[in-house]
Amino acid sequence: MANPKQAYLFIKQLSILEVIEEHKLISSANLRRRFLGINERTLRYHLKKLSDVGLIRKLGTTKGVYYASKLV
Repeated sequence: MANPKQAYLFIKQLSILEVIEEHKLISSANLRRRFLGINERTLRYHLKKLSDVGLIRKLGTTKGVYYASKLV
């Protein structure tokens, strides 16, 4: 059964969450390469929303940012 918090996510946010869960830990640079069709600023917006609802954790700052899933 899906996490109740996931019910309120955009399709792109679900796609981003799936990639993060698949890799366990992924850098922001790798996410940008994976989602070339999404503007970098939009990608950061989606990552912040996922972090705000508690589905992912942001590790680090500036260019050394990594994202990890909180669901695994």
